Amino acid sequence: MVMQPKLRLKHGELHSSANYSKEQLAEAPHLNARRPTKCLRSKWFFGVVGLTTLAFVIAAVILLVPFDINGRLSASSMAIVNSIIDAEYFITDNQIGITAENACCGTEIAEMYQVFTDFSDGTYENLILLNNGENELKLKTTLINFAKNIVADNFLSARSVHAVDIDQDGKIDILGAARQAHRIAWWKNEGINLETGKVSFTEFIIDSNFKGAFSVHGVDVDNDGYKDVIGASLYDDQIAWWRNNQNGTFSARKIIDNNFNGAIFTYSADLDNDGYMDILAAAESVDQIAWWRNQGGGVFSPRIVIGNKFNGARSVHAADVDRDGDLDVLGTARFADKVFWWENKGEGKEFIEHVIDDNFDGPRSVHATDMDNDGDIDILAAARYEHQIALWENNGEQNFTKIIVDDRFEGATNVFSADLNQDGKKDIIAAAVYADKIAWWQNKGNGRFTRFIIGENFKGATFVYAEDINGDKYKDILVPAVFDNQIGLWINNPKHQSAGVFISPVISKKENMKLTGLSWEGLVPENTFLRFQVRSGNNLEELEAANWHGPFSTDDYYTISGSDINPVHNDHLLIQYRVFFETGNLLTSPRLNKVSLIYSAAGMVKKNECCQP
Repeated sequence: MVMQPKLRLKHGELHSSANYSKEQLAEAPHLNARRPTKCLRSKWFFGVVGLTTLAFVIAAVILLVPFDINGRLSASSMAIVNSIIDAEYFITDNQIGITAENACCGTEIAEMYQVFTDFSDGTYENLILLNNGENELKLKTTLINFAKNIVADNFLSARSVHAVDIDQDGKIDILGAARQAHRIAWWKNEGINLETGKVSFTEFIIDSNFKGAFSVHGVDVDNDGYKDVIGASLYDDQIAWWRNNQNGTFSARKIIDNNFNGAIFTYSADLDNDGYMDILAAAESVDQIAWWRNQGGGVFSPRIVIGNKFNGARSVHAADVDRDGDLDVLGTARFADKVFWWENKGEGKEFIEHVIDDNFDGPRSVHATDMDNDGDIDILAAARYEHQIALWENNGEQNFTKIIVDDRFEGATNVFSADLNQDGKKDIIAAAVYADKIAWWQNKGNGRFTRFIIGENFKGATFVYAEDINGDKYKDILVPAVFDNQIGLWINNPKHQSAGVFISPVISKKENMKLTGLSWEGLVPENTFLRFQVRSGNNLEELEAANWHGPFSTDDYYTISGSDINPVHNDHLLIQYRVFFETGNLLTSPRLNKVSLIYSAAGMVKKNECCQP
């Protein structure tokens, strides 16, 4: 595999870059290219050894670049990235990728800064700084296990869940709506039970006579800093809210609309940009998507219809689809088989209807988020009768390209998104009422997804929501089961890979420079290890045949002196290093922050300097 990296300067312009043959690469130190600005940003490969995924947590592009079982180069499998930048003393960005039959998994590319520093004592530093958000490399958390907890049992015909901090104790609590129990309730998060290791909850009833309670949502309606509750009643045809009394109790029901026939879904968003959260809702009997303007103090305007004759209006969401600074509205109509969005022309005064898909069989849910990290809002939806989870990618001009994520998710009912594995990309979570399953699709990038089952035999899974319930910074999954009469919680238990390796690009230097040291900085917690190895040669064939020297220390900070590097000859033109990441505790990873190669240029006449008599 040959990959041309995208090289960009952090400051200034790139003065020279060229593509060379393998034979020319061997002679790279002698290529006469003009000197670029000294701070370069480039793409670097990550490798795979054996059957273990050795990717790292970095916000970047997925690329298949497998390595053989021992991480060795071989002439038959070598592919060269033909890009050379000739700095004053170094030639960098000559990257080598390896393919092998034993490769198992995709690897990722990171961005790094590479800085050349000229010291006054005649030494030069090739300093590699990571630029991945956290400024570090660590083992990727791809081994995700979900542990099932039951939040509520005998919650008759559980239909909807949401999660917010109701009592402001720093822990996320849970809200639920039960259609046959006619109940809106919340469960106080009591924290981890040390005996069971599970999160404990205490139930409190908000309203026990909300007929056909179908939807619940937590939001600060009156701007007092506490989350209030809004809900939709299918049998009472009501949209209502309950004020949080700031002591764990709620006021009596306050009706927003008493005649919204078939009220089935509710949501909140500030549509008019006045600082107050407005109410959005869908009603499948009256076939409407509507909103109610929050006028302050919990007082709402009469109903304002956005989408009328929207046959079987089922769900509603809000996001800035066109990036004009105000929130637009999205909705699904299950009988009309439509997914629409309505463009907010400003302050909610006018909405323009746009079709996303008008042939999506039985859409029950819509969700909007940036799935491809391009800054545009993309659309997700679930089609119950078509058994589909679909994604519509926004090209930035509100033109959408449909990607079928899964067309065998029987009775797909609800869809949501969250970054479950903390790789910087939003994943997809969905519930299927016919299959009685909850699943997630790992976002592999470029519109590719892989399905994993979270829970099975959860009868009538109808809704899904993700939030960090146990406080470990990983999103957990909440699902109501309409036939099991339960609210289930699946705790996300990520674990780091046990081992990984980062193989550096080949770094080349001028003939009369001496490698005098290699140092790095990182964090190595107890029972974790960073192990460095280095090798060198005068050309690529010699380098690939060379043995790796080391491993060296696993300290947080370590410098290898020139004498320690031998028999890696410090006068060789090419050098390459690799770093092994290991952990005996799957909840912890060693971390690498920067690597430096130190060279001596003793006896050289520096550029633009003149000799003294």
